[in-house]
Amino acid sequence: MEIEDKTFSLLVRSLLDKGIDKVDTSSLSPTMKSEFEKVAQKFVANGSYVDAIGTYAMIGKIDKLIEIGKICLKKCKNEWAFEAFKYADDKEGLVDVGSSFLGEGRLRDAYVAFKLSGNQEMINFFEVNFKEGIDYYV
Repeated sequence: MEIEDKTFSLLVRSLLDKGIDKVDTSSLSPTMKSEFEKVAQKFVANGSYVDAIGTYAMIGKIDKLIEIGKICLKKCKNEWAFEAFKYADDKEGLVDVGSSFLGEGRLRDAYVAFKLSGNQEMINFFEVNFKEGIDYYV
């Protein structure tokens, strides 16, 4: 069993190295997705949130992505939270991370998060108040 666990970990890592957007996992069986999920759980247990986010994104585990995004926000790992919420298409989470980016003075990242969230109020705020440099933020 140990060898099989290590094999799946290596497989998932190589897919993550390839790039999540370049991997097609749509044909994976529920059993295989379960194995991927076990690997993701190990990543979480080890604090490898970025790898866990990528793994959960590959198998479409939205609830886990949101859960990790919230953990990352609490730990002030806003970039990781952003990735988790982006892959989960979680509008509320994207607003939260956008606000965190604002608190850090990271206007460009905040604008991108608000844009993806569809938060029209904040999008308008940026477009009105930073109109001369809006191209920079897009």
